[in-house]
This record gives sequence, C-alpha cells and structure tokens, in this order.
Amino acid sequence: MKFTKIAVTDFSLEYTYASGQTLNFVGSLERKGKAYLLEFSTTRSFYTVKYENGNVLYWSAVGRSGKKEQEKELLESLGLNGDIQEVYRNIEKNALMEKAIKEFYGMRLVKFDPWETSVCFIISQFNNIKRIKGIVSRLIDKFGESYKGAKFFPSPLALSKAGIEGLASCGLGFRAKYLFEFSKSVNSGALDFSSVCAGDYARAKSELLKFKGIGLHSPFRLRQGRSLSCRRLDKQDNEAIHE
Repeated sequence: MKFTKIAVTDFSLEYTYASGQTLNFVGSLERKGKAYLLEFSTTRSFYTVKYENGNVLYWSAVGRSGKKEQEKELLESLGLNGDIQEVYRNIEKNALMEKAIKEFYGMRLVKFDPWETSVCFIISQFNNIKRIKGIVSRLIDKFGESYKGAKFFPSPLALSKAGIEGLASCGLGFRAKYLFEFSKSVNSGALDFSSVCAGDYARAKSELLKFKGIGLHSPFRLRQGRSLSCRRLDKQDNEAIHE
C-alpha cells in the first residue's frame, strides 16, 4: 500500500475521531506504536490514515475518484481544509470555551457528503455513538459497493433496493422505515437533494423536515458542511443553533 504525505498543524486525530461528528468513521482508532491508524469509507473511496502527533499525516485510498479528488475529500473529512485558528478566534468568548479549546486542542470541524450525513442523522435518533457506528458498519458491509477489496458507503440506490426488512436486519429498528423512505426519495429524484443542500437554510429546513428521522439540527449540519473554513455564522445559522 502506497501512502501519500501531507503536512498538518494544530491537529488531533484522536479528539476529532472521538468528537461524535465522525459517525461514518466506523472502524476503531487503533494505536500502532506511536502512530494512530484509522480506516473509513465514503460513497466514492475507502481511506487508510496513519498519523503521529506531529506535523505529518500519511494516507492511502482505494476508489473510483482521482487522487486530487480523494485528497480534497480526505482533507474535508478530517477538517483539515479549514483555518482552525479562525475557529478559535470566533468561539473563544469566555472562560469555558478557553478551557475547552485548551483541553481538546486540535479537534477539527469535519465536512462529510450530505448524503452520508443524512443517513447517520436518521440512524442517530434515540441512539448512542457506539451503536450508531455499529449500524453504519453493518450497512457498509451489507449494501456498500465492493471495489478492489474495499467497501464504500452505500448509495441511495443501494439502500432503497435493500427495503425495510433489509435495513432492519442491520439493527435500525423503527428507523429502518425512515431510512428507506428517505433513500427512495433521494434515489428517485422526488427530493432534489443536491439542490436542497446547496440552497439556503430555510428551504433546506422546510424540505428535509418532511421526512421522519430528520430533526431540527440536521438541516443546519448539512448547511454547515458546505463551508467549514468557519466563517462567521449568519443570522439563519444562529437561528438554527438556538432552535
């Protein structure tokens, strides 16, 4: 396996992984000597990441995307495409935030594909992180595309074909019906998902809340995921946070 080297600063893979943002990082974060090893899937690629607590990260990927696209997706998935110092300047407003920044320094704001984010949010209803990751792992194993020995995050087509019973077999319980209906709508085009996620918050909220399993925080998270250089929150973002 050939690895590519990336220079990084102000980064903690451990804190980013443990933050609860990375629900499709279904593998455990393993310690190999001084290095951390992480594997995760997206709908387009399967990534392997090695990182020591320093300024260099190594990565490799198997997938249908080109290397430049894979590197862009990797940086977004780990939150390495944004200015973390700007984040700190914007949120360091009181002693509590100062303490949190110091204690969890290097934890990044990650950006995932809106489809993957939506699936994880539907699964997360009345659930905990360990169980969510277990369900996502089973969905990948059962319905993800196989490519050169790797498995990708399942597509809307794959999950709509799985049916309610197939999804329920992965441990979704009552959420299986919600995920099936959502997958079917995205796959058929009944929900113009790309347009909704690229639009303003009000429209995203209106369209996505029509689906059971999508809660008030989901539209904000999808909107936030479009730009995580951590620009100052606009009025609609602030409204979303305080709902």
